[in-house]
Amino acid sequence: MKDKLKHCEDWGISSVFTKNETNNQLTIKQTPLRRYWTIRYLLTLCMGLFILAIISASWIRHNTLDNRLNLMSLLADSMADRIVAVNEQTQNPTVLSYEEEI
Repeated sequence: MKDKLKHCEDWGISSVFTKNETNNQLTIKQTPLRRYWTIRYLLTLCMGLFILAIISASWIRHNTLDNRLNLMSLLADSMADRIVAVNEQTQNPTVLSYEEEI
């Protein structure tokens, strides 16, 4: 019994016990705490960056689409004004020529 306690005492709080079940045999593996938490920290950091990248890409796509729609609306208004101006000039040429004679 003291032999087991001495073995656990050596590791103290510097490791984590993990259980692996293979072929109906229970094996206990000691993983150092630094490696245990570093792996979890890196996984959490990578998942956070991945989620942030997806949100950023969708936000950029949304803003680009919104800006394009606003630009198309502005161009459509501008074209409509030009068409109306050209039509008014072609429909009233007699008025312009009459005013020129006076």
